[in-house]
Amino acid sequence: MGQRHTYILTLLLVFSLLLAACGPTNAPQAISATPTPTPTATPTPIITLPFTPSPPLPLPTSPPPSFTPSPPPPLSPSPSPSPLGQCPPGKATDFRFAGSSIDNLEWQVAGYLNSGGQAEGLQAALGSFAVSTAGGPHLLSPTVLPADVTGDAIPEIIVDLPLQVIDANSVILVFGCRQGQYERIGRFDADQRVSRPAGQKVRAVADLNQDGLKEIVFSAVDYPGPVGVNFLTVFFIVRWDGQQFRDLVQASLNFPEQIYASGAGILNGDGRLTDMDEDGRQELALVGGLPAYNASAWAYAGPRREHSDTWAWDGQAFTLARSAHTTPPRYRFEAVQDGDLAFLFGDYAQALQFYEQALADEGLRGWSLNQPLGPAAGTPLPPDAGEQQRLAAYTHYRMVLAHLVMGRPANAINTYNALQERFPPGTAGHRYAVLASAFWQTYQAEESLAAGCAQAIAYAAAHSEEILDPLGSSFYGWLNRDYTAEELCPL
Repeated sequence: MGQRHTYILTLLLVFSLLLAACGPTNAPQAISATPTPTPTATPTPIITLPFTPSPPLPLPTSPPPSFTPSPPPPLSPSPSPSPLGQCPPGKATDFRFAGSSIDNLEWQVAGYLNSGGQAEGLQAALGSFAVSTAGGPHLLSPTVLPADVTGDAIPEIIVDLPLQVIDANSVILVFGCRQGQYERIGRFDADQRVSRPAGQKVRAVADLNQDGLKEIVFSAVDYPGPVGVNFLTVFFIVRWDGQQFRDLVQASLNFPEQIYASGAGILNGDGRLTDMDEDGRQELALVGGLPAYNASAWAYAGPRREHSDTWAWDGQAFTLARSAHTTPPRYRFEAVQDGDLAFLFGDYAQALQFYEQALADEGLRGWSLNQPLGPAAGTPLPPDAGEQQRLAAYTHYRMVLAHLVMGRPANAINTYNALQERFPPGTAGHRYAVLASAFWQTYQAEESLAAGCAQAIAYAAAHSEEILDPLGSSFYGWLNRDYTAEELCPL
């Protein structure tokens, strides 16, 4: 976890305990000359529980559509067959599990399998195993899944041991046949992956990216704050690399719920596997994001809307390929953020529509620092006096970028000039006019969008308190996204 995300978890835990008890300043000159033709940029292609975990997602029942994609780059090291050997054949056996700890089960399950126990009998036997927890003994709800996940043509035995209990560890064990004996080749502990586990479950075992090897998809539930208020569902995808299981989710850690480096998280929501673009590869689609504000910590989380995230295979990992809100913006900053999300994923026309809405829609509300929501809301605070100017200036800057990348230099010039004229020194939005100037001057001189962005990024990084902070969680509430300097010019 990054420093900001560790801070978020620490902040949530602190609140749960409380519940229980300098740069250029001159105004740049307007541009009147016709710029050098803009290089054409190709948008990045888009591939397209109170606590009761959803049942496992069904595996595909029909073959994918016919397609002949280029093979993805191989993972390193490549999967290699395990030493072949005849493991004990399955048979009925009377095997009784002893103890009251999940940790005691690992070696007992191996003993059961090596004594010839059947997978079906294992699931039934584990179902009567009571685990000792702080709240008393709890029966497991086990699932045993035989599946070849190493590519050696011998089914491994996946043993899913979920405990739907707050602060109790859930474990997934994978046993493989090695030299005629079963041994544990993988173990996934919920308490090693989330801060306050409340269950973990295998959701699917399938070849998601069509590379010939099945992945294991599982999710864990995390309660990072007061129990019963809000939870995170975090999905993990693991794949055998020839020696061990490797996580395949590569998170975008600057997004609020993406505080798990190897997991895809969603607030108060869930996910499913689906082939959204019908290319034969499965994507992970998450929907959620709406918090409950009925706790002191969450009252200051800031306004939020439901959103959907799509995680797709990019040839090396499952990355965030698309993120969008499912409901229209209510606040001006939400329209700006919607535009930035569309821009980030290459939908520049949609981004312009949101930017224009942020500037023109008088029905959008302003936001004020430290405005609580939910039961503690009270009388709304008046909007911050400088917020509309800051957002308007920033929006003009982003519109300049969108026009350029879409091959509209005249529109970019007009927008740039309007930005400089409306936000001279002394206005709340002037820093964004200077940011735009840092980009434009280098872009003109070197005839390169990338060079212009490098200059803008350097300026934003050097003036983060004036450029980045007013756009992020320090102003709009800690559950809203933060910006990096690189995200202000993602070209």
